[in-house]
Amino acid sequence: MGKETMKPLQTASLPRPDTPFLKALDRIIRKATAQEADQRYGSANELREALLKLPGLTPAQRVGRRKLTLALGLSGVLALLLAGGVWYHIQDAPSLPSAPNTATPSKAVISPARPPAREIKGRDGATLHLVPAGRTPAGTLLEDFYLGATLVTNHQFVEFLNAAKGKLTVAEGVVKGENKPWLFLGEVRKGIEPIVYVEGRFRIKDPSLAAHPVVKVTAYGAAAYAATQGRRLPTAAELSLAAASPAGGQTSPAPLPGGDQMESMHEGMVGQPTPKEAPEKEPEYFPVTHYPPNELGIRGLNSPMGSWARLGQDRFAVVEKGGKTKPREAWQGLDWVGFRTAKSLKN
Repeated sequence: MGKETMKPLQTASLPRPDTPFLKALDRIIRKATAQEADQRYGSANELREALLKLPGLTPAQRVGRRKLTLALGLSGVLALLLAGGVWYHIQDAPSLPSAPNTATPSKAVISPARPPAREIKGRDGATLHLVPAGRTPAGTLLEDFYLGATLVTNHQFVEFLNAAKGKLTVAEGVVKGENKPWLFLGEVRKGIEPIVYVEGRFRIKDPSLAAHPVVKVTAYGAAAYAATQGRRLPTAAELSLAAASPAGGQTSPAPLPGGDQMESMHEGMVGQPTPKEAPEKEPEYFPVTHYPPNELGIRGLNSPMGSWARLGQDRFAVVEKGGKTKPREAWQGLDWVGFRTAKSLKN
């Protein structure tokens, strides 16, 4: 018989009701799909009550949970049968896809990581630019990090000293913090004295020098400054990677000495007086923005000015023009060496 000649509704039944539960369910289905309207259940609630009274489904018995789930599912199906008479289409209709198994957790959707900002601002007003991960000319593989666009200025360092002055001592031209030298006062070039200590306060003697790099600062002072800003000193390898940017015109830094050679150089300097070591020609003292930026936006990486860098725990070096790296004692303050700060992406 074709579907076009079928009656809109005909009594349905289970094929083989061979258990008490299925026999009772068969009676409910027959009544729910009776051809005569007055023989059917009066409402969906009446049908639901009949299903809940099936053998083994009473709440007091606390058993037959699987049967209850089946009966409640059939309740919805029977309601659809009563509303539209679609029972007769089941045999000829194509199989429907199975419902997803809710017991199997779906895979979490992972959003793509947001790329890091190309630059960030520090509390001291400094701009730090992103240095993408890569290998240094010496072959060291580094992760992304931020590096100060310029060396730290006299103005920035004076602000830092005045904020910490209660913890500082100044004697014989040496500024000490935590009983370690942080800065050597006095002339940095003939007739040029940027920072002075007057009446218990640090000042910039000549305002035109505010944007010049702070020099004669020790690695102790540089590290203390960086820590108060939530940053750190860069490593020698990080300065090497940043300096390798082609737009800056930097030459490739020379590889660092081997571990044994580095250690012997370091030990040989302990207890020695501060040497009067400087570039062959004393660099002119320019503002930090004097040198053009490289393609990363970082200035002065190939300038005559040296920069403090970390070599390891309590070990420091000065990275000079061309990437030349020399271990230095942390208490040294040289008039051609400043520093810039760095920040890891993970903190």
